[in-house]
Parts: sequence; C-alpha cells; structure tokens
Amino acid sequence: MENFEQNTTEEQVKTIEFTSEIKHYLLNTAKWAKFLAIMGYVMMGLLVIIGIFMMVTNFSMFEDLGVRPALGLFGIIYWVIAAIYYFPVTYLYRFSNRIKSGLILVDQTHVTNAFSNLKSFFKFTGIMVIVMLGIYVLAILILTSMNFMFWKAL
Repeated sequence: MENFEQNTTEEQVKTIEFTSEIKHYLLNTAKWAKFLAIMGYVMMGLLVIIGIFMMVTNFSMFEDLGVRPALGLFGIIYWVIAAIYYFPVTYLYRFSNRIKSGLILVDQTHVTNAFSNLKSFFKFTGIMVIVMLGIYVLAILILTSMNFMFWKAL
C-alpha cells in the first residue's frame, strides 16, 4: 500500500527500540494470538467431524426411505471451509510462537519472521473478506433478478 523510502545517510538512520512496555504488549498479544489459533484449530476439527457425520448420515439414515439428500455435499463443503480456515490460523499460531521466542531470546530473525506471519495472516484475511463481499454482491444481484422475474410472471 505505502512505500517507504529509506535514505541511508548517517543523519537520517533511525531505529525503533523495543522498550519493555512494547515487549510486554507484544508478549500479551502473542498469548491472545495463540489462544485464538488454538480455538481455530479446535473449530477446524469440529468442522471436519461434522462433515464426516453429514457424509455418514447421507449414506445410512435415508437409505431405507429411498431419499438421498445432499448432506454429503454439505460435508464436503465443511471440509473445504476447514481447509481454507487452516491458513490464517496457522499464520496466527506461527506469529504467536515466533514473536514470543524472538523477544525472549532477543533474536531479530524470529521477530522478523513473526511479523511476516502476521502480515500473511492479515493479507489472507483481507483477501477472504474481499472474496466474501463479492459473493454477497453476486448473491444479492441473483436473488434480486430472480425476485423481479417471479413478480413479473405473476
């Protein structure tokens, strides 16, 4: 989005110092990021289990009735959602681990890697929001046109 030019003259070289207050905030953020990531992994597991349940239900429960609902398709959709959800959760988990180890060990490489994962988390989440907004707009347009055709037919 924004490009920052770096001038390398001696007078203009500036560094950012991680004060104890900033370190405290980052360590606290790492704890919450790890909590949210673990909850994300739990939710992914639940999505996979629900998907399996839907697929098994599709093949056994309605077989006697001769009806085959599309629960198997919904099970696959749950698996796809879990697979997509894996990436931002993993980026968040990596951020939490690497920022903590980087601050404790005073390792610039870990801190840089942590912020790289945080950037990837926000980039992936932002792209998913854009995709979902596009799907919502498309759905509204389709439903509006179907509604218009329905009322015109009456």
